[in-house]
Amino acid sequence: MPQAVVEDAGPAPLQVTVEETANPDARKLQANRRVIGRRVLSFDTAWDAAGNALGEAIFAVDGVDGLYAGVDFVTVRKVESADWDILAPALVAALTAFLAK
Repeated sequence: MPQAVVEDAGPAPLQVTVEETANPDARKLQANRRVIGRRVLSFDTAWDAAGNALGEAIFAVDGVDGLYAGVDFVTVRKVESADWDILAPALVAALTAFLAK
């Protein structure tokens, strides 16, 4: 009986999508790979995030007010005056750069 041979193309390209949440000041960044090794991670300030590579990368984006991360996602809270149209692409770039390391 013939068999199909499927070559392993390796991991899928890194993908990060932005999803709305019930809170208009928060967005979920969903990744197609592991973001953190622990179950959860939470920072309310840049000071709290100091020394954590993910936290520092996200808080480096102007307008971030907090983050909560799970295995394959990061939920980011913004300051009220920040605009998601500007913030979201910068956050995707920050998370993508973090995951590419």
